Amino acid sequence: ADPNGERSAATATAVLIASHGRHEEESITAALDAGVGFVGLVASQKRGESVVASLDLDPEALACVHSPVGIWIGARTAEEIAISILADLVKAIRVDGLAAPKHVEVSRPSTAIDPICGMTVTIDAGTAHLNHAGADYWYCNPGCRARHEEELAIG
Repeated sequence: ADPNGERSAATATAVLIASHGRHEEESITAALDAGVGFVGLVASQKRGESVVASLDLDPEALACVHSPVGIWIGARTAEEIAISILADLVKAIRVDGLAAPKHVEVSRPSTAIDPICGMTVTIDAGTAHLNHAGADYWYCNPGCRARHEEELAIG
């Protein structure tokens, strides 16, 4: 949220809009302008088509907008609709390669202390890692990670 309490799509991988017809066009436009690769509109087929058509989007932007959002599973209840939307998001990430906007930087420390051996490790994409109870741990090798999992009784 910005200082005025408004939410921003600047760091979002996906944006879901379920506003019952309020500010949908503005929300879609803001998400696309922020570089969000998956914008889902919870709406009927007819209303969704009308909202999207009113935006006059180029083909690249249009491909990012999913309306109605959700994979067809015959959902009828709110819970089933939520599952279909989550399935659509999982597919977009796991199958279609959806990722956070390229301008988003994930901050993390450059080094950490291995909690098993006490060694200082440089953190990069290949560093053994574990997130447990909201805490991140990095290890000098997978063996230290496995031992820590055992000590935490999660492995």
